[in-house]
Amino acid sequence: MTCGNLRLRTNLILAFDLAVEEYRLVPPPDFYDKNSSMDVGVLGGCLTILCHRYRHRLDVWVMKEYGVKDSWMKLFSITQPETIRSFDYVRPVAYSKSGGEVLVGKDLKKLVWYDLNKKRVRNVRILGAPDMFDLDICWGSLVSLGGNGEGNNNAKLQLNLPNVSPERNNNAKIKE
Repeated sequence: MTCGNLRLRTNLILAFDLAVEEYRLVPPPDFYDKNSSMDVGVLGGCLTILCHRYRHRLDVWVMKEYGVKDSWMKLFSITQPETIRSFDYVRPVAYSKSGGEVLVGKDLKKLVWYDLNKKRVRNVRILGAPDMFDLDICWGSLVSLGGNGEGNNNAKLQLNLPNVSPERNNNAKIKE
């Protein structure tokens, strides 16, 4: 948050329980670094924190037992240039069926499979994909998020990746 010249950074995760309409704090892992930026996401059905250490490394933390601080575990780190060469931003999207690889979006331009054991990447080619794209996790739900779709003319490309595990509830979607 920025207010004039005052910059405030916090490592709080706030959850909203739809059933009881209450907010609560989710305890973060003990790793705060003022030289990094953090994003919250979901990977394999677990709450995930992506800790971007600018142009150097991405640390991916997962909470194995929701709400339990001691259940945070560093899943993996991706460094450059050894692993993915130069990157400004990377984001894990889904596990492979075997669980040995993670599908990662890189700089809104490409997808790679990251091998958790060998710490190597393999490029994913998608014919007809736009030069730049954003990735979203697509969860099946009957809950409407509002809106009637008017004014949204963005083209969307649904990926059917045979190596992505459906039981982990992750489906990759590319949208312009």
